[in-house]
Amino acid sequence: MGSLLATRIKSRRKELKLSQKELAEGICKQGQISRLENGEYTPGSELLHQLAKRLSVSMDYFF
Repeated sequence: MGSLLATRIKSRRKELKLSQKELAEGICKQGQISRLENGEYTPGSELLHQLAKRLSVSMDYFF
């Protein structure tokens, strides 16, 4: 799950021209986004839900 998730989040963030800091704002720390995009961290369902909302995608997009 980690590598597909990391790729999807990073590519969608870049499509929306968001920095890691902008994506993380009010949701988590920028470092978590960095670790997530590098496949070093797997977020819980609540964080994934918040990221999906910020990225304007459904949860299915990540899987």
